[in-house]
Amino acid sequence: MLLFHEVDPKSAGSPAVITPEELAKLLDSLQPAGFRVVAPADFLAYLEGKKDLPPGAVVLSFDDGYEGVYKYAFPVLRKRNMAAFVFPIAKWYSNHPRPERARPHLTAKETRELIEKGWIFGGHTYDGHRWTESGSWIARPLPGESLEEYRARVWADIQLMKLELEKLGIEVTEFAPPYGDSTPELEALLREAGIRRFWIQKDRLNLPGEVYVARIEVFPGENLVARLGAIFSLERSTKPSEGKVRTTKR
Repeated sequence: MLLFHEVDPKSAGSPAVITPEELAKLLDSLQPAGFRVVAPADFLAYLEGKKDLPPGAVVLSFDDGYEGVYKYAFPVLRKRNMAAFVFPIAKWYSNHPRPERARPHLTAKETRELIEKGWIFGGHTYDGHRWTESGSWIARPLPGESLEEYRARVWADIQLMKLELEKLGIEVTEFAPPYGDSTPELEALLREAGIRRFWIQKDRLNLPGEVYVARIEVFPGENLVARLGAIFSLERSTKPSEGKVRTTKR
């Protein structure tokens, strides 16, 4: 499972932005090296033990829901008969989101078109993608905040996230914690809200029945084929609970 963020011809050297040309080159390098991009629906069926995947199967995902995913990534993937998962920040679908300086995000119309083409959407909070002195805004209580206050705050964000995504016909069963930063308390609330799996940043393979879906964060200019080769050569016995989840402030 590969993780991207924004796609934009003007990457400006950001580790979170890849150009359309870089994305195309990366995707075209996979098949000759023995890797194959599979459909999001097939990957979910695999996780649920309903379908086998070919050797070297790779899945694509994009976090945050930037408009560049539609404008630039979508044409690149469509040309290659590929689709991906998207985990958008749901507040940007609202008529009145909390204002902040940010790149343009996907519109409802763009999202519906992606869904029609086989893309699958999950949750990435409503307005909880913020970094605080305590870490991720949604992962743990803020300074001076009680556990009950934390639960109420996060539960409200989860419900707003579901509301905006359900307006688009999206049943929210997948969730990507911002920065890959998660806690048992957050996961308990998400499970209560119907979330089945948590999509984290970790370099390992995924097996049927996973609750923590590992994603390999892709950075511009890296030798991804070599990195994937090293991961696929590891034993597939690693359990999701082993090791500490790597967090990335992004």
